[in-house]
Amino acid sequence: VLALVASPLLLHAAIPREATHPPGEGRQLMSHQPTVVFGLRTWRSWLPSTWTRFAAAFADMAILEMFCPGLLLFVYDKPLLALLHPPAWPQTVRVPKDLFFVLYNLCTAIGSVTGRCAAYRMQRLVHPAWFVGLMALGASLIICSSPGH
Repeated sequence: VLALVASPLLLHAAIPREATHPPGEGRQLMSHQPTVVFGLRTWRSWLPSTWTRFAAAFADMAILEMFCPGLLLFVYDKPLLALLHPPAWPQTVRVPKDLFFVLYNLCTAIGSVTGRCAAYRMQRLVHPAWFVGLMALGASLIICSSPGH
């Protein structure tokens, strides 16, 4: 509750009220215009460079929501679940439900930590759409192997 009160106060104190831009570069000096209004009026300059990132974030969140462990608790509700299934594995390997979710969450955590460590060590920026492709590959592997059924 304290964070809910502190967050708007921090944003109010940290975000500048007015946008000042140096003359030139095709912009005029706007020293008395609020930052949000200036951003909305100059949408033609920033929207073309951000729409692909929006699309990548949308796909990322859609895949994340479809395969999140909280949702899968309601999908995989049998006491024994198939961990591996043909065509990904020759024979069906069944495990208890609790162990299935421990392994699922462990793989998610390892992937998250590995991805973050790799991203922090990269020297150049990579567009997020490349990572959505990796998520789609993982989702297709999950769908093809039909775990839990």
